[in-house]
Amino acid sequence: MKAIFQLVAVAAFLSAALSRICHGQCTDRWIEQMTPKNDMRVVGFWDPDGVGGKPNNLLVGGYQWIGRWDGLAWTQLGTPNAYISGFATNGEFLSYSAWQIGLGNYLNGFFGSSNNFGAATGSYVVGMGPCACVVYYHNQVLIGTSASGTDKGSIWSGTFAGWVKGLGGDTVQMVGDFDSLVVIGDSLIAGGWFNITTPDGVIMNLAIWNGTNWQPFASGAGKPRQIFAAVEYQGKLVVAGIFDDIDGATYQGVLRWSGSVWEKLNPTPPWAWATRLLAVEGDNLFTAGPASDVISKWDGASWTTFAEPMNGQVSSIAAGNGELIVCFYASWPGSVVWRRAISGIPWIAQSPVDRVAIGGTNTTFAAAVAKGYDGLAYQWRRNGIAIRDGAGGAAPGGGTVVGAIGTVNGGVLVEMVIQGTTGVDVGAYDVVFSSPCGTVTSGAALLNVQGVNASDFDKDGDVDDGDFVLFVQQYNVMLCSSGLMPDRCSADLTKDRVVDDRDFVAFLAAYLAFN
Repeated sequence: MKAIFQLVAVAAFLSAALSRICHGQCTDRWIEQMTPKNDMRVVGFWDPDGVGGKPNNLLVGGYQWIGRWDGLAWTQLGTPNAYISGFATNGEFLSYSAWQIGLGNYLNGFFGSSNNFGAATGSYVVGMGPCACVVYYHNQVLIGTSASGTDKGSIWSGTFAGWVKGLGGDTVQMVGDFDSLVVIGDSLIAGGWFNITTPDGVIMNLAIWNGTNWQPFASGAGKPRQIFAAVEYQGKLVVAGIFDDIDGATYQGVLRWSGSVWEKLNPTPPWAWATRLLAVEGDNLFTAGPASDVISKWDGASWTTFAEPMNGQVSSIAAGNGELIVCFYASWPGSVVWRRAISGIPWIAQSPVDRVAIGGTNTTFAAAVAKGYDGLAYQWRRNGIAIRDGAGGAAPGGGTVVGAIGTVNGGVLVEMVIQGTTGVDVGAYDVVFSSPCGTVTSGAALLNVQGVNASDFDKDGDVDDGDFVLFVQQYNVMLCSSGLMPDRCSADLTKDRVVDDRDFVAFLAAYLAFN
């Protein structure tokens, strides 16, 4: 009955708290302008610990600078002597491509998944055209370059051991601009304004590599004149470009490959011709381009204008953590990065970490939602059950809880303290943040307690059947004042001078936590 009462009380608190929150609309909205450095050019995401761990990190690249943002603070990752042009990751490693005005060099850097980002390894290749894109394919880094001066443009494959020009051996020649690389399944798809000459013929502007050779993509279905960007969307290839012979005419805009024909995402918006950039988050496809400051969204059924115009041209977009990140570039030092919410649901920037406490001491758990999501209600939980403030707030017979429930703004750590931690407090702790737009739950942190444990009657370091036998002996006597009470009434976990059902509930919690 008490547990039911606690849950009802928690629900009432959250309802009341949310009714007081004036958070604005839950759909798309600008959250925050970010200017970590001057002359920013490109944005991306990196999830170094893989799916299910910490959130994606936002990446921003500019001249001689790469920054990583985890929702709370910026970390500088490197100072390459070039302009960053693209990011790629296979989860464990992050790589980037870059170019240098006048020199035509390109650079690729590797960063490990640890927090040690002291130096980047990689290489310069003198005389190559600017790098346009970078991607991981079969544990190799591939960089697409554009024609510049005497350089003809190519796709370079790299490992820690070095670089190889081209993909396909000496029998394949590449000329032109390779502006987009995307991996779908086991295939690599290249788009741009190029010719790939193979023993079987010439492939123009859109090609697929199956691991062995290059082939035209969608041969006979429309003629790609130029491809500006390509992404995977709902398992299919979506491109922005110029095509001849789409429904018998030239078409410039966004097309999706159905497996047999190129499909327009109808009704085609009037600004589709300006699309040069694509990004995907869930079922949402975003488009933008330097020739237009309109950012649009396709939700699988229709187009909408996702963002009102901002100052400067859109130089890069990336999607992650339920947000679209937009880099607006005007002129040095006028570039800015904006975050725009897609659903408005907050995301966890920091989850609580595992704790090992000494019995009788204080234990603190902390978590935070990313900056920009304000007026959130929060509720800490143990093993999925709401915690309350006060003595035994996490578990009957446990320590005194402070900070189990309240409201907070994004970017601020929420701390819950268990004062005088006991063995019955052992369990998995998380926190639920709620807003009018939805709720989000942090990762769970495990609490283990060493040393003093009130339910470890035989002092063997755990709570097991031996402790249960000792508990029953004292439970049968019940009164601590009785001369028959063994072990100085150690089973009186609630300290009311009686070993009764309340003590059994507290003991059972500790017993289950250890078994």
